Amino acid sequence: MIEPNKELLIMRYLYERQDLSQDDENHYHNIEKGFDGERQLYKKLDSITNELNILHDLYFEQNKSPIQIDFLLLTQGKPILIEVKNFEGEYFIKEDRWYKLSGKEIKNPLIQLQRTETNFRQLLTSYNFNNSFESYIVFVNPQFTLLTAPINKQMILPTQLPRFLKYLSYQLSNSAAQSSLYMKLISMNMIKAAEAVSPLICMRIFVNA
Repeated sequence: MIEPNKELLIMRYLYERQDLSQDDENHYHNIEKGFDGERQLYKKLDSITNELNILHDLYFEQNKSPIQIDFLLLTQGKPILIEVKNFEGEYFIKEDRWYKLSGKEIKNPLIQLQRTETNFRQLLTSYNFNNSFESYIVFVNPQFTLLTAPINKQMILPTQLPRFLKYLSYQLSNSAAQSSLYMKLISMNMIKAAEAVSPLICMRIFVNA
């Protein structure tokens, strides 16, 4: 079972008790939906492997750059880094830019993944671990459609999820967590999500406590 991080717990508290600004309310709904997507994928992962092989919601810092990882799976071979997207509706890509069908541009999740890859690779190297790993973006929502989707092995679309889980099952079968890497990552994991909440929101909690 995975638990919501501190930021989500704080935002839930405020959403139930405060009149949030439109930006804060949108942020709350986004992170709530994101957590729901992570929970959906965790249930599938938990059915194919020991929970000790699954690290969830990791926060690190490398060269003053934050690293946030939704899931890291520890196998006998390479670690597998997974970012989860709970997008819903129709999207398209034009000149490497991502858009909703309405025409609203969103952040390119592949660029986000590349940034995470770079920082995590540097982190592993700095602690003398093998810096080789696999990384994927998993779109968990069956109501998500990517029109004119490019061929990209790092993107796992909803219809590809069953095959991807079979692949993970093979990678994770009879594997024990890499104890040295596991213990190091756990000891380094810095849960700083609450710091991302604006000082104004934190003040609201203090005033209404």
